[in-house]
Amino acid sequence: MTIAPSSNQTADENAGTVTFLPHQLDALYSKSKFLVLTGGAGSGKSFVALEKCIACASIYHDATIVIVRKTRESLVSSVGIQLENILERDPNVVHQKSKNRFYFKKTGSYIILAGLKDDRQRSALLSIGKKGSVDLIWVEEATQLSGDDLKLLLSRLRGKAMGFRQLMVTTNPGSPQHYIYRYIIANDKVRDKTVIHSRADMNPHIPEDYVEWLRSQDPSSTFYKRYWLGEWVAAEGAVYPQWTPDIHICDPFEIPEWWIVMRAVDYGFRSPASVLWAAINPLSGDIYIFQELYQTELTANDLAPLINHHTKHEITSTVTDRDPAANQILNENGIPTDEPDKDKLGNIDRVKKYLDNAIKRHRDGNLKPYEHPALYVFNNSLIAEDEKLVAKKHPLRLADEMLAYEWEPPKEGKETIADKPKDEYDHAEDALGYLLAHIEAGGLVGFGAMDILDDIWD
Repeated sequence: MTIAPSSNQTADENAGTVTFLPHQLDALYSKSKFLVLTGGAGSGKSFVALEKCIACASIYHDATIVIVRKTRESLVSSVGIQLENILERDPNVVHQKSKNRFYFKKTGSYIILAGLKDDRQRSALLSIGKKGSVDLIWVEEATQLSGDDLKLLLSRLRGKAMGFRQLMVTTNPGSPQHYIYRYIIANDKVRDKTVIHSRADMNPHIPEDYVEWLRSQDPSSTFYKRYWLGEWVAAEGAVYPQWTPDIHICDPFEIPEWWIVMRAVDYGFRSPASVLWAAINPLSGDIYIFQELYQTELTANDLAPLINHHTKHEITSTVTDRDPAANQILNENGIPTDEPDKDKLGNIDRVKKYLDNAIKRHRDGNLKPYEHPALYVFNNSLIAEDEKLVAKKHPLRLADEMLAYEWEPPKEGKETIADKPKDEYDHAEDALGYLLAHIEAGGLVGFGAMDILDDIWD
């Protein structure tokens, strides 16, 4: 394959062409089944992946190339705009906006933008490609996808147009518990793979002050290790080390009408406001976070109509932060509120119990669910990404907070971690804590009908 760079971004502005670095050329020429471009922020991972997609569509005939992100909307507003800017003056490329795809007239190949947010987007993905086959898939922001998402994508790689098939992922490092790290990067049994690590100081197009800002972060922090060093590390002093995406994140399903549905709200403005919609199975006590809003710069007046608009089930109760003025606004908009006991450490223990129960039941299928009620999160729970948070590399939803939420480090002279979580990345966590405290205070879990449940599960 001969690479003909399509962008005029360059270290040598007078040359008018891209100067690829050695590790970038390795990515461009790789034909491995798995190509993982991982590393710190600003290291040029997405740029190389985009160039490879364009090169393959320009060279190979009748190829189907799919670019995927968790939500198609965020992909269209990011990578889609980049593609349009690069290809808009090329007479051999037709941008079919209504179908979110680019058609290369000379080769008959397509680049198609897709998402996995909900059943509609997943169904659309399944119908992509000639005879349902795809040749190359690029997953952008890959840590946002679950293991099931990646398995679905792999099932589409059946194309023959390029002589090879490839799942290419670009991602900043996350927890070593993530599917990408455990089953691809660190899995010695997966041999047909190319893993390329990079850092911002390897990218000549990144401003030096940005590189210095990354380099100047606290060397002991998770941010420094992941976004500067590019290491896959667990959060130091993680509040929820038991959080396991492959277990706690599940595929969506239709909520039965007889289940209990509740909401939980944590207010914010500069920090994100978080609203969780939870469905509770009365027979087991299992809790499913099936929808969530996570967004900055929302007042209570903004939140109220959004909550009403996105609520499609009968609501048993709405638990909120203790903010009388904000709660009054929700009440005036037809949203009665309850204020739970704001016991942060107690709520953390409640969340841990539900997470632990999910792991125990995953390992031992004989455990009775109602004796071990568990917590799960739908993989498409987020209504929409907050682009401001995306740009800052901050958590975008509850599942992200589970990985980022940390305890305060030990004070100087003490060896043990302080019994206090950091006051950051805890917005959905707080809402979840309110929810669990309210559920347990109201006696919803178990329902006192153990004799009936014993008969059902036996």
